[in-house]
Amino acid sequence: MHDTLTRPHIAPHIAIAARNVTLVLGEAGHETQILKGIDLEIPLGQSVALLGPSGSGKSSLMAILSGLERASSGEVRVAGLDFGPMDEDGLARARRGRIGIVLQAFHLLPTMTALENVAVPLELAGIADPFGTAQRELEAVGLGHRVTHYPSQLSGGEQQRVAIARAMAP
Repeated sequence: MHDTLTRPHIAPHIAIAARNVTLVLGEAGHETQILKGIDLEIPLGQSVALLGPSGSGKSSLMAILSGLERASSGEVRVAGLDFGPMDEDGLARARRGRIGIVLQAFHLLPTMTALENVAVPLELAGIADPFGTAQRELEAVGLGHRVTHYPSQLSGGEQQRVAIARAMAP
């Protein structure tokens, strides 16, 4: 078996490769293991969704794969570039033009409920029954019970799901 991390020319079809990635945060004696032994290969042209409960390490893994955070151990290659030996400037140059990041700024309108945040863009786009569609999209992301809540009344994860519902709506 060829090693795609140390020999990227063997597998040029791999956009992102991670091998045995770990992330440990905190000070000695008070450490928390966030990621343990993550292996991942994403071929060029593939779309991937990273799903899991809050606190499972999704954002931490994305930070490592995008070069915003350094793994405690393991190897990460993006577009054939080994992130391990790069300094911060090198990582910034590596990201430029290669990595797009959607962070936890969801751009929800604070004066609108979750339902309105999803429905109003649908309404403006001329979608029939925008509020019914928004209700179904919010139910699909587990927020059917929170449709009347404003962004300030929702957790960060719930706000993110409102933004996902809005993005997924036709």
